[in-house]
Amino acid sequence: MKTVDDYLAKAPKEKQATLKKLRQTIKVAAPKASESLSYGIVGYKLQRKSVIFFGYWKSHQELSAEQGHDPVPR
Repeated sequence: MKTVDDYLAKAPKEKQATLKKLRQTIKVAAPKASESLSYGIVGYKLQRKSVIFFGYWKSHQELSAEQGHDPVPR
């Protein structure tokens, strides 16, 4: 898989709606974040610092935030 769209398309049908909504929510909350697919999960960076990740596996989905990063520039 090379893109986030490919990644989401490969997700089980019952997980796709949740993953797509999560993606959209992140994009609205952090519109300047760059999106990438790395290590089999979707990640977002602001100012070249990792902010949040999400992924899916056979039995669950996960959302992980990077600790110690203030996403609001001061």
